[in-house]
Amino acid sequence: MKAMGLALLLGLAAASAQELSVSDLALEEAADGDVLDAFLEVELAPPVLEALDNGVPLTFDWEVQIIDRASVFLPRRLWETSGGLRMSYRAMSRRFALVDLPDGKDRSYPDRPRVMAGLSRFRRPLPPLDAVLEDAEEPVLRFRIRLDIGALPPALRLPSYLDDAWRLDSGWAELRLGADDA
Repeated sequence: MKAMGLALLLGLAAASAQELSVSDLALEEAADGDVLDAFLEVELAPPVLEALDNGVPLTFDWEVQIIDRASVFLPRRLWETSGGLRMSYRAMSRRFALVDLPDGKDRSYPDRPRVMAGLSRFRRPLPPLDAVLEDAEEPVLRFRIRLDIGALPPALRLPSYLDDAWRLDSGWAELRLGADDA
């Protein structure tokens, strides 16, 4: 009985060993404009890692928005973009890959820890902020990333919807934009 209780506790601990969150969100000035720079905490649960190691590609959808919170009821969207990142294991080359779905940029990594490190840094150029923030009163930049269960192979989708290990969503991380950011 004690062994079964310990196994249950260990199973619960393993099930909760997952995380997808934004640990830092910042704007960086670059020569060709502002860049969103986000650092992600990514820890995948054992069933997700097993699927990845067996060649199942994992697609992470991301969204970036600039909104104006001045509205009383709903924030007004000033600008938005979205895309995806596909992480996969390529058995023939024994390498992991991270593909940027908007532009097809393919990065190759020799092992899982390095591809996870590649996923943990997110950088995207932003439009000229002076034009976007022109009439905004309370501008906020929002970013989120989540695992797209719908992009999994059909045989894996239903079990993934039922298993919390696959529910990875950072939620919205926000950065207030002031007049000095424009």
